[in-house]
Amino acid sequence: MRSQASFVSARAFFPPQPLPGPRVSRQQNPHFIKEGQKSNDSNPMPVSEWMAHLRQKGILLDPMEALDWSGKGQHVEYEPSEENQIPLKVERTIGHSATALVESVMCRRIRLAQKRIRCNRRLTPYDAVVEVQHLQRLKHFHLIRVVGTYIIRRDLAILLYPVTEWNLEEFMDDTIDQLADVKDFSGSYEHRTRVLSLRTFFGCLCNSLQYIHRMNIKHMDIKPKNILVRKTDTPLSDRLDRFKVYIADFGIARSYSSAADAETDSPVSFTRAYAAPEVCLQEYRSFNADMFSLGCVFAEMLATILSTVPSNRRTELQRTRRNEYGETSFHANISAVRRWIGEVDKSDFFEDPRYVQTRKANLGLVEKIPYLLDPIPALRPNAEDMAACTEPLQCLKCNTGPEQFESATT
Repeated sequence: MRSQASFVSARAFFPPQPLPGPRVSRQQNPHFIKEGQKSNDSNPMPVSEWMAHLRQKGILLDPMEALDWSGKGQHVEYEPSEENQIPLKVERTIGHSATALVESVMCRRIRLAQKRIRCNRRLTPYDAVVEVQHLQRLKHFHLIRVVGTYIIRRDLAILLYPVTEWNLEEFMDDTIDQLADVKDFSGSYEHRTRVLSLRTFFGCLCNSLQYIHRMNIKHMDIKPKNILVRKTDTPLSDRLDRFKVYIADFGIARSYSSAADAETDSPVSFTRAYAAPEVCLQEYRSFNADMFSLGCVFAEMLATILSTVPSNRRTELQRTRRNEYGETSFHANISAVRRWIGEVDKSDFFEDPRYVQTRKANLGLVEKIPYLLDPIPALRPNAEDMAACTEPLQCLKCNTGPEQFESATT
């Protein structure tokens, strides 16, 4: 359970100065003593290779700004013998991959997601920490926040906020499953709340991707599993803000000094099902590759909203995405998917129970989704276009800055 009254500033839970101990000046603080520089007792303060790397990448913040979750700083190196000093209590496993375990942990009164990455010669800590470098630059209401990191043995742990109940794929699956529940039919409060939230997500995702691209960062792996959803359950929430969406997983994202530098053709990792054609072919690609992936996600969201008990549009879209060779990626079935979007009955989608402006935005959105899936990158709408088109669909907090930390009461 959470409550709006429990919202606090980051500083209240993660004070910038190490605790306990006397308050020290910036000059006395060991974080400010450079490698080789001498402290007041004339002893050199060693800086590890790892900390030097974090400083060089701009990840080590001014101690007055850093979130001191550990009492030893925002980014910490622990010896194996110090494992019991890590101030985190593991609650449950959220998920895992070949290289990472994601757990819900409590840090003081804040519930965080701990992404613990097992590093090796192929995936070094220097590779894995790139995600932290991106997230520390990005501060948006619909982006996951990085709280800190620590290293112990061969593991790099990244602490993220908040913990969510679903990724978007699971959220859409649950929404469809409710249609088959005789106790929760299509017109029920819970289902209609989820559908209204999905409508809002279109605007929130466009707004957040616009912000990411303005920061000259390409996400490069936009897909339902990398978009998270949580239930807000605040006393003032209504059906439009019962659920909140976040873009997450910047593990293979890339940042650039300018938009012009973002057009690259170097080999990259990608998720085939949602990757743009030029990414799969390893051709020149830019921000518009993210727009193709967003179009794939939007097609699935549209199918979920349009689903009814007799007509599961998500299953219908999945069948449409499978060609005669068994290929299920969007880029291999562009024509079929765009034709499905044009032909499916969208009358329920246009009957938005809100305002005339949102109905017009819905119409404009549906017109643009096929263009997001255009095989020619230059013909896709950019993030600025999509944010302008979907502005009436955004939540009221899209432009209010990063989400404040919220204490967990259970």
